[in-house]
Amino acid sequence: MMVFTAAQKRLLPWIDVETWERLDAAARTLLEWNQRINVVSRKGLDATTLVERHYLPALALLGVPGLRERWEEGVSVLDAGTGGGFPGLPLAIACPNAAFTLADGRGRKITVVDACAEAAAAANVRALHGRVPDDVTPRSFDFVLGRSVARLPAFIRAVEPVLRRGGPRDGSLLLENGVLYVKGGDFEDELAELGVRPRRDLQLDTLIGGVGGDKRALFFPTSDLDSSSSSSSSSS
Repeated sequence: MMVFTAAQKRLLPWIDVETWERLDAAARTLLEWNQRINVVSRKGLDATTLVERHYLPALALLGVPGLRERWEEGVSVLDAGTGGGFPGLPLAIACPNAAFTLADGRGRKITVVDACAEAAAAANVRALHGRVPDDVTPRSFDFVLGRSVARLPAFIRAVEPVLRRGGPRDGSLLLENGVLYVKGGDFEDELAELGVRPRRDLQLDTLIGGVGGDKRALFFPTSDLDSSSSSSSSSS
C-alpha cells in the first residue's frame, strides 16, 4: 500500500522518487505502530489523515524562503517535543544533508520515531529520549523546530540555550540560524509576552497547496532573539 497519492506528490515537485519511497516507508511504519499505541492520534488513524495533518504540513516548511537551500549546505536541527516525529522526521528524510535530533520526554514515542527513521533509512536522524534543554547534547544547533509544543515564550526560553548563534544575516538568500515554530489560532498575547515578533510569519496553506488549515510557520532568527534578551535585561 502506498500512503502518498500522485496528487500529493505533485505538491512538492523537488522531492524525488527515492525520497517519496522513504517517506512512504516511514508513514507505513507509523500507521502500524499506531494500531498498538497512541502515537499521534487515537487508534484507527488512517493514511489520509496522517498525510494531510502531519506529513504534508511538515514538508510544507520546506517552502519557507531560504530554508531548503540552507539545509542543503549541511546544518544541525533539533525538533524539540517531536511526539511521533513531527515536523522533524519528514524534513529529515527530505533533507539528508542536515543532521536532525528528534527529542521528546515520552520514551514510547521516541521508540516509534526511531523505528520510523530506521524504516526510512534516515541515517541523519538521532531519536533522543529527554527534555530540552537539560537532556540535550551537544548543546549547539543551527535550527530548532517545534509544533504547538508549548506557549511561545516558554518554548523559546527552553530552546535558546541550545541554539548556535551566527549563520547568514540579512542580505543573504539563505535563512539565518533560529527557531521555526508551527502554531495555529490566536497567539498575539504570547508574542506580546515574548517581546519579539517573528521575522517570517507564513500561512502553511500558502506554502503548499492548501494544507495546514490555520497553522502558521513562525521564524525567529537568533539575532532577533538576542536583541529581545538584551532589551529585557537593560529594562529590568
